[in-house]
Amino acid sequence: MNQLPNRPLHITKFMKNLFAQANGSPEYFVLIFILVFGILLTLFIPIGAGTDEETHIGRIWEMSSAEFIPNKYLSAGPNYPCAFFETSYYNDPFYTPISWKKWVSQFKIHIDWSSFCDSPTRSRYFPTMYIFQAFIMGVVGRLLDFPVALIYYLLRFSYVLIYAALGFFTVRKVPFGKWLFVILLLSPTSLFQASTINIDSINNGVSFAFIAWILFLISSKSGGFKKSEWLITLVLSFFITTIKINALPLLLLLLVVPREKFGSKKWLSLFIGLLILFIAVVSLGWNFLASSDQLFTKTEETYDTLSQIRNIFRNPAHFINSYIYVIKNHFFDFLRDWIGVTGYYSWDLPISLYIIYGITLLMTLFIETNKGVLNKLQKTIILVAFLGSVFSTILIFYLSYNNPNELEIPGIYGRYFVYLMPLFLILLIPKKEMKVVKAAWIKAGITITNCLLVISLFLFYHVDCGNSFLRFAKC
Repeated sequence: MNQLPNRPLHITKFMKNLFAQANGSPEYFVLIFILVFGILLTLFIPIGAGTDEETHIGRIWEMSSAEFIPNKYLSAGPNYPCAFFETSYYNDPFYTPISWKKWVSQFKIHIDWSSFCDSPTRSRYFPTMYIFQAFIMGVVGRLLDFPVALIYYLLRFSYVLIYAALGFFTVRKVPFGKWLFVILLLSPTSLFQASTINIDSINNGVSFAFIAWILFLISSKSGGFKKSEWLITLVLSFFITTIKINALPLLLLLLVVPREKFGSKKWLSLFIGLLILFIAVVSLGWNFLASSDQLFTKTEETYDTLSQIRNIFRNPAHFINSYIYVIKNHFFDFLRDWIGVTGYYSWDLPISLYIIYGITLLMTLFIETNKGVLNKLQKTIILVAFLGSVFSTILIFYLSYNNPNELEIPGIYGRYFVYLMPLFLILLIPKKEMKVVKAAWIKAGITITNCLLVISLFLFYHVDCGNSFLRFAKC
């Protein structure tokens, strides 16, 4: 009992030590930054304003009923609470700013158990992408009947926590390019995704962690895997097969790990066998099971997926020309959206945000050194993994949405390329440190960038004519 009054002092001391470590350690800087700015964005972004939040909420709601096959529960009748629609920001066609009074009033809305809607979900990802959130939904949504707004914020915060943990692991383990990974983890697009209900933050976080871990294994001077290293490699490889299917080319990075790291032929064979099982069952098997209805669906504009695959071999010129067309005509759109974007692309972020972030990213190349860790063969494999990831990302949309009579491939956005950019940028890190940039400049650059993001989103979503303030235009 005598220790109770001292607890606030212990907490204060812990926080001071944490911020002191953040001042010198990139991994603690990224951890605190994600948590602080993630919480701000979680609260500032209106309910449902994140891209596709409603379809992800639908999947989480469905899994909270212990049904893991997408749409099996939702398609059995009106089983989706209409309250999630009614509180959504995009239910208002005029995008009316959310005042303090309106924000507080949302906490009075609960799920109406007599009002359910028909709402199938487009989300068909592996269940691990939602399992933690489904547990939260089951407890606070079904069991405790929390207000809809509070459910939203708890789910969002769970994604912030996961992303923060993966970001900390990434920067902690990567042997070089720490500040580069910090800047990539803290891009406005990455933080926006991490602060809303979607799986992109997990997709990006797992991809970054896997890339960082592979680089760690390459730089490690130990002869073979320790048991913990073997297990971490296997677990991260498994999670790569659970995220978006276009991330599979990242597994090519396993080829850059020296052969002796895997130990005896027995352990290597076991690893390869399990990896093949993960790819065949978890990635390809699940995606076929969850999307089998789409594979054989034809619309007025597109063929079904299997027909699209046949057409690639029948008319490879159209396939190649579509790729060239998309990259040529949308490269700068992809680049802009990769840096910073709002939900559903409804608001344009200030140009200064992109300029400051771009300069900050370039500065990291003047403070980093790759320490000669990568040889030419390893760099080639990393480049192939990057190009394969770009190819597979575009391919998915080609198979799903391309009109065989047109070159345009709809549905591709810059945010889909966040996960693969470290592969390209680590190849630009020089062998020798130039020492012309200080870490404090990088910290300042990324802080200013995301302060601009937070201020912009607050003006967009909560202030009348807020968008006009940023453009110095009339309301």
